[in-house]
This record gives sequence, C-alpha cells and structure tokens, in this order.
Amino acid sequence: MKQLSILFLALIACYGTVTAQAPVPIDKTTGHVVYTEVVNVNGASANDLYKRAYYWFNTFYTNPSSVIISYNESTGLVKGKHSIMVYDTLDGKPNKKGMVKYEIEIQAKEGRYKYTINEIYFFQTPKLYIEKWLDASAPNKNVQYGYLGQVHQYMTDLVANMQKTLSQPIPTEKKEDW
Repeated sequence: MKQLSILFLALIACYGTVTAQAPVPIDKTTGHVVYTEVVNVNGASANDLYKRAYYWFNTFYTNPSSVIISYNESTGLVKGKHSIMVYDTLDGKPNKKGMVKYEIEIQAKEGRYKYTINEIYFFQTPKLYIEKWLDASAPNKNVQYGYLGQVHQYMTDLVANMQKTLSQPIPTEKKEDW
C-alpha cells in the first residue's frame, strides 16, 4: 500500500523527463512491450518461491483480490491483471489522462522464477498498445513519450519491489509475549 503511494509520487516526479524514446523492452516475436526475466534464487524451493510470489501480490497491490485472476500452488503460477493511471501536466499540475492496463504472471520453479508483464495497453477502443507511442510520426508524440516514461518507471519500480520481496523469506509475524 505504501509502495503504491511511493510509486505514484515517483511517477509524478519523473513526468516529462523522457523526451526521447523510452528504453522499453520490445518482444521481437510479438512487437509488443514485454517485461520478462528469469531470476535465480539459490536455495529456494519452487513452493517457497510460489508462496513469496503470492505474498508479494497480496502486499504490493492495495486490493489484491481484484488483481489476482488465478493462482495454482501445484504449478507455481500466480497471474493478475492491473491498471495504472497516466497523467499530463498541461496546466502545471498532474491531470488524469487515462488508464494503462497490463497482465502480470510469476511462475516459480526450483531455485528460480520467471515474471512476465505483458498486454500493456492504453485503455481505449480499439486497444492502443503502448509501443505505438514510440512512433515518431504519431500525433502528440512528446505527450505520449511522457506517458511511456511514466509506464516504464512504474514497471521498473514494480519489478524492483517484486525482486526484493521474492529474494527473501516471507516475514513472520511477531507474536506478543504475554
């Protein structure tokens, strides 16, 4: 919950700092923006990593029940869908521009996990996948690059938070000693 507030403030602080193409990862097969990596966690079992992933979803998102769409301990997979707001600052203060939706999944295996964040698009009809904002011929490209920078910053912070959480055991609750 606090992490979302910090991420929001970071997004606002970095608004407008991206004036060139944002360094977003493009999948060569699909042509879409996809954040993915296999992360090794020495000594962690698949079950431990699954529990850490589930714990991360439940602590990172304010309303995890609306984000998590499926979870399966036997396969080690947790999947979710979420959205973030992008902003413009036409009058010098942040104004909501619209929603960017994304899908996220974490697959746990012995000593490693793989995260994938994909299906990242600006919510409109039809969907506007965010890699379209890289097109220099697109109208309002400077504003769009600002949106792309906001999304990239959010995803970078999300991944860092996830990796930190999954790299360590789940904290245990301290019981009061009566």
